[in-house]
Amino acid sequence: MRSMTVAQLCKPSRLRALVLHKETLLQDIVKSLVSEKALFGIFLVDSEERLIATLNHRQLLCWARLQSGSTMQLESFITAGQLQRLVNAEQVWQLALPEGGQTAVTLTDSLLDVVQKMVKQHLTIVPVVDDNGRLVSDLFWHEVLSSMMQATHSSHQIV
Repeated sequence: MRSMTVAQLCKPSRLRALVLHKETLLQDIVKSLVSEKALFGIFLVDSEERLIATLNHRQLLCWARLQSGSTMQLESFITAGQLQRLVNAEQVWQLALPEGGQTAVTLTDSLLDVVQKMVKQHLTIVPVVDDNGRLVSDLFWHEVLSSMMQATHSSHQIV
């Protein structure tokens, strides 16, 4: 499992996440998400397609709740600073988590590196970037789990 790399797991250019430029208006994201029901992640890129952040669905839902005029019980699970950020947000980058860009893995990372990152950061999808930080693919938890099980199974087989 240590020797298997991300490059062996993912297919470049097979992005299933929604990729947005950081200046995208939040209203436009909602339209995209409603029309593309099979999207599972939201990645933000700069003008050169380098990953700069990821957007958490939770943040987007909290923002939508505020837009509907309801702040009821939001204070019980987000901080005052997060609430202020949600109230003032107009563009997608304003909702992105500050550590969102640190969720990425590279093509040379090992399967074990990916698992550790996903577990530590509670991720279900990770962006895959090249050496220049450009987004090339994404990996879902079930793909990582399947690869782990295959690697474990093949290492236990008797030759």
